Amino acid sequence: CSSDLAFLDADDRWTEDHLAVHARHLNDKPHVGISFGRVRFFDPAMRAGGRRAGFVAELSLAHAIGENPICTTSNLVARRSAFERVGGFDPTMRHAEDQEWVARVLAATRWAACGVDATTVDYRLSANGLSADLDEMLAGWSAMLERIRALQPLTVAEAEPAARALFERYLEIGRAHV
Repeated sequence: CSSDLAFLDADDRWTEDHLAVHARHLNDKPHVGISFGRVRFFDPAMRAGGRRAGFVAELSLAHAIGENPICTTSNLVARRSAFERVGGFDPTMRHAEDQEWVARVLAATRWAACGVDATTVDYRLSANGLSADLDEMLAGWSAMLERIRALQPLTVAEAEPAARALFERYLEIGRAHV
């Protein structure tokens, strides 16, 4: 639909039905401002697919700042009106900018972020990718958390211990593979 926006990172790929699946989802559910599917993780050559992200029917703000099952900007399909309401991605952020945007939509609007139980994005795992810089990932995640804290201080205060534990586990696993 012309009122929807979709994003594709240069090192990821969509399945051929990605746009149709999400356009249908947004058309069928007028309360949904952000649609996302499941992600399949691939080796750097994009030849061997590995595990798939789990299915999440509806993303809460607490979940968005913690585990972030959307995973990548390539998995976001959003209504243009959601962007108009909260603004776009923060150009000063290089890490967690998509997570911050999703959390901002959930914190500042009535739009829902809902998943479809279909794998529509192939995500390339790469030792040279932005997400491999764990110190910068932590800095971006921390900046995201502070920005959302300004919008929803009580929700962030309640969600932060579990979200921080999840993020620190992610960093620990990442450092173990370096």
